[in-house]
Parts: sequence; C-alpha cells; structure tokens
Amino acid sequence: MIGTKKTKVLALSGAALMIAQPAYAQSNVDASVAVVNPLTAGSILSLSFGDIVPGATAGTVTVNTNGARTASGVVLANNGTTVRSGVVNLSGAGTAIFSVAISGVSGNPVKLTKSDDATKSMTVDTFKVRVSTDNTNTEQTSSITGALASGAAALHIGGRLNVGASADVPAGDYSTNHTGGNPIQVTVSYN
Repeated sequence: MIGTKKTKVLALSGAALMIAQPAYAQSNVDASVAVVNPLTAGSILSLSFGDIVPGATAGTVTVNTNGARTASGVVLANNGTTVRSGVVNLSGAGTAIFSVAISGVSGNPVKLTKSDDATKSMTVDTFKVRVSTDNTNTEQTSSITGALASGAAALHIGGRLNVGASADVPAGDYSTNHTGGNPIQVTVSYN
C-alpha cells in the first residue's frame, strides 16, 4: 500500500509543476519601410483651343491629346494662336503606378472667362488623357492609371470647349486665368 500512495503523490506534484509554467509565448517582429521620392507635377503647358469664330448657334471645339483640333458649329481660324494639348510632366519613384483624375477646381466646371467681362464665358469638359509611357498611345477618359518610366511620365490632356452662339460670345481673349475663370485640376497620386 505504501507504493500506491507514492504514485498518487507524484502525480499531484507533476500537475502542480504544469500549472506553474507561463501560459503564453513571446517573439519579436521586425518592421521596415521604404521611403520613395514624392510624386510631383511640373512644367505645365496650357490646353489651347486656338482661334475660333462662333457660329449662329452653340457649338464645340475639341482638342485631342496629340493636339489635333476638330469643331462642330464653330469655324476654326488660323490666326497664329497655337493649338495644343495640355501637358503635365510627372516625376516620382522608379516605375511606380499612379492614378489621374481631371476635373474643375473644387468640383466646379472648368470655365474660361473673357478678359474684360467675367459674365462672358465658355466651359470645358469631356477630358481625355494620354500617358507618355503608354506604348499604345491611346487616349483614355479623365480618370486613368499609368506608370512612371525611370521616375518620369508626361500627361497629355485634351478636352471639349463648349462655345455659345456668336451673339453670346463676343470677340476677345478667354482664359481660366481671368476673373471668374476656373482652371483644370489634375490630381495625380500613387496607387
């Protein structure tokens, strides 16, 4: 009988030792981050619709991303004003992917106003964008993605100018830079 009691005592002692061990495990995890060059936009060329003559009714002038110009209800004049797509040069990290969104500032329409009369205006919409690093050279809508090549890319921007009838659009210089004008906002961010 004495041998049986010892076995019971030893079994209870083993249970007490198991309870005394910690109930958790611990490890270390390293953390890291790669700081890359910020995405910047610069060397901007304005989108220019050139010289036009409004018609008796409203019309449109479209400049695509390669600078070609077409019109509907508007006469295209060639009086020396350059016609071109807008250009925004980007720089950033290596071959990073980015997204582009084009709109009017603060969600307002893009508006060109007359230099001496802010009540006379035209709007721009239906934007198209071509990314220089896109080997297909295709235009895309105003909300796209692209990739940098060796830390650089250029965005070529086209759009449609909505021209009122000649009675509503007197001769003069119209720009987003004049009082009451609202520029094109190009927002680019890393994906």
